[in-house]
Amino acid sequence: MTFLKQAYLFEDLMHGDLARLARIVHERSYHDGEYITEEGKPGAALFVLRSGLVEITRRIRSGKEAPLATLEPPASFDELAAVGEVVRWNSARARGPVHLVALGYSDLDALSGNFPALANKILKKLAQITAARLQMLVESQYFGMQDQEPERDSQA
Repeated sequence: MTFLKQAYLFEDLMHGDLARLARIVHERSYHDGEYITEEGKPGAALFVLRSGLVEITRRIRSGKEAPLATLEPPASFDELAAVGEVVRWNSARARGPVHLVALGYSDLDALSGNFPALANKILKKLAQITAARLQMLVESQYFGMQDQEPERDSQA
């Protein structure tokens, strides 16, 4: 429960809610270089990094993986997979030994039926995280385009 409280996703939950959540999450471990999630494959769980480092990558045209981010505890990732099965647009790989906590779509669905107020709190936080990441993506694209010099006609 102490660990769950440290994660941004669950920081607003009260003691009783954290206790309920702790009973349904799944702990997982990965070895160095092992894929946690793979781009193009379906996902049905979000992850919260308990220890170790996770590298987030995306395949580029050449087929190589380009690093996007390196996550440290207590970061979360693949949040959208907890609200419905989605095809992952990136990969996550362990960098050294990694320990995670997973919350699956079926777990969140069960919470919705048994503890709707708790599920609603988690869903609201998932929406906030998703909105913030979308805003960052849009701004990076918009401001990246704004920073480019317009092409000048060389014959002018």
